[in-house]
Amino acid sequence: MSRPLKDGLDYFSKDVDYYDDFKIMELLNEFGPLGQTIYDVIVTTVYANGYYLAAPLDQIAFKVIRTIGGKWVKNKQVVLQVIYFCSDIGLFDNGLLQQGIITSAGIQKRYAKATVRRQSKSRKPYWLLDSDGNLLLNAPQNQVSAYNNSVSVDNNPVSVNKNAIKESKVKKSKEEINKEEISVYRNSLQVQPDEIDAVALFEEFWNAYPEHRRQHHANAQRIFLHLLHLDPDVLPKVMQGLKRAKGSEQWQKNSGQFVPCPDKFLMDHRWEDTYTPFQKANTGGNAPSYDLDRLIQRGMSIPEPEKSE
Repeated sequence: MSRPLKDGLDYFSKDVDYYDDFKIMELLNEFGPLGQTIYDVIVTTVYANGYYLAAPLDQIAFKVIRTIGGKWVKNKQVVLQVIYFCSDIGLFDNGLLQQGIITSAGIQKRYAKATVRRQSKSRKPYWLLDSDGNLLLNAPQNQVSAYNNSVSVDNNPVSVNKNAIKESKVKKSKEEINKEEISVYRNSLQVQPDEIDAVALFEEFWNAYPEHRRQHHANAQRIFLHLLHLDPDVLPKVMQGLKRAKGSEQWQKNSGQFVPCPDKFLMDHRWEDTYTPFQKANTGGNAPSYDLDRLIQRGMSIPEPEKSE
């Protein structure tokens, strides 16, 4: 009697042009080696379980920290930030991540290639590819709880009365279907009906942020909505901190080179930081004011201030 096939992989391949992938380049550019390591740990965990990972993101972050070591990852917010960024650039499927599922078309293609010799079985839950290995137009929806780990990926097909479902759908009016779709959309974003205006509050913050650093809009919005859920009065605090930061020496020097992106400003609670107000140099008396750095760059001598008689 042959032993039953397991869902997870013992090992998986890695292409030699892996670091030539623009998505990986973008991840490295944003988070450096730490971001790449976090992504690698998560993908390895996915393949150990099959082709998707269904678990609360907080638990995934804890596992990543335990694997890498707390010396290198200070808190779970860093891991969550990398996960959301990977979703933004397409390394993880954004729609399924909203349901608490980590997977992607690329992950599933490599999984399908690694399991090609296994018996052909349905991979229906959260499967993103068609029979030819191309990305499906519509992301799959699954009514099974995302955190029900007792459901096997391949070996437990769910019996469904397709005719009954079809008849039920026919009885629904278009209005009922639209309401249901809106409800699913709101739940996927984890935004309650009384928090729909939260997006407008985020846009107020976004529009006030220095324009040259407005990047990663979707990631910043998710973090803001999470903060708003924890503290409904967070916007005034954020805006006051942003005002202090914009007028600070740290943000003014070098033409705003050290201004963080909005998502990092929110994730790291940078509005709570202490900022030194920016002050223009006061030469005093009749002494002329010079841009010293500019004069030095031009190789010009700096004139002595005029002495008062």
